[in-house]
Amino acid sequence: MPTTIKSSKSQTFLEALVAALHKAGSYNKNDQAAPAAVLWPDKERQWEPLLPLLREQLPLLTLGEYNAEENRGPAYWIRCVLAGTIPDLKLPEGAIPIIYLPGISKTEIRAVEETPKLLQPLAELQYRGVVWTHRNGKDWTITAFMQSAENGLGLEVANDVTTREALRRALDVLDGLLVQLLAVSATAIMQPLDLLKIRRWLLLFMYGRRFTTPLQIKLKNASFSKVLRQYKNAKGYEG
Repeated sequence: MPTTIKSSKSQTFLEALVAALHKAGSYNKNDQAAPAAVLWPDKERQWEPLLPLLREQLPLLTLGEYNAEENRGPAYWIRCVLAGTIPDLKLPEGAIPIIYLPGISKTEIRAVEETPKLLQPLAELQYRGVVWTHRNGKDWTITAFMQSAENGLGLEVANDVTTREALRRALDVLDGLLVQLLAVSATAIMQPLDLLKIRRWLLLFMYGRRFTTPLQIKLKNASFSKVLRQYKNAKGYEG
């Protein structure tokens, strides 16, 4: 049953994402067979910047041009990894592999007859495994993961174009932020200089320092959407 990812005060955005991916492959060992894999479609390639960090914590394979160091390769290579026939890459025993599909949408996986050739050897895994998508059937985006009260963080996040773009640009900062901080501040980020300031303010907050400037106080006390809306108005952004 889908649930909000329970995040402790010390859990970061990245840790919450890892937990959600682990949960996607969960099953009842008493009466179910283990999923062959978790397929992770990402048509917009929003999550690509986090792959190096995710590979350190997950049995993650990526569809694409062969690169052994990045656990990336074409569909037939991935099938060989799943079968255990690649000597230099063995999945941890009992692990449910996660296959990241950059540039591929859930729709392309489901439409078997129209599946791109590069994906065809993996298409049948949707029947023996699971496809990690939002409950609305669409790919998980950064914004959707933060907003969703089911299998997401359940945070108040605006869904306008400016906010979505800000989140994508800020992903390398969000990954290490505590979930509780994301609820009040993390994407009031629109320009590099502001990003540096916000990093410093968040560190002050994490270590219990006092906030003194008006914007620092807003970051601490206001809701996510309110902070971003005020920031956009101040900078002259629309939406």
